[in-house]
Amino acid sequence: MTALDKLQALNWQADRLLIDDLHFRLVLTAEESDAFWKEQPHFQLYKPKELVQEYGQALETYGIEPQNIFEIGLFDGGSLVLWHWLFQPAKIVGVDLVSRGDSAYFQQYINKHQLQDKLKTYWGVDQRDGETLKKLVAENFQEGLDLVIDDASHYYEETKSSFETLYPLLKPGALYIIEDWQWSHWREFQDHDYFKE
Repeated sequence: MTALDKLQALNWQADRLLIDDLHFRLVLTAEESDAFWKEQPHFQLYKPKELVQEYGQALETYGIEPQNIFEIGLFDGGSLVLWHWLFQPAKIVGVDLVSRGDSAYFQQYINKHQLQDKLKTYWGVDQRDGETLKKLVAENFQEGLDLVIDDASHYYEETKSSFETLYPLLKPGALYIIEDWQWSHWREFQDHDYFKE
């Protein structure tokens, strides 16, 4: 079964994505007051169904089966788990600026599937820190990268810095995806206080 086949078979609901026994709360559509999420262990997923499907379609179009994935911006690691389930890569590494650390739900997934060497997180890593990014790639991906996903700051200087560091480390034909550059044009952000003087 290809990643695109897996994507088409996913159980998407209005406020959640269910994969086997995993729960992903779709943050953009879930109600804050829903008591279900207070009781149910889950990942928070900030990616809508359409975006996840576009990933699968892009990889299928370009004939890429990513074995080495590097993601910038983790939140609680839900997207790393989703990429692992979809693509079954040899290795995924994720970095994040905050020093939140792995959640119990994330650790449970790692332990259950014995992924300690295949799915790694590095907290407290600034995407502008080119030396650290290069070091992590050298330590984890001797063959280069098949897929880089930047879902971190969404600001130009930070994004440009990590792009200039990681793009040269891609294998020929690999993809480098930068997410959510349109965020400042979304109504919910335009109406937010931090856009007002």
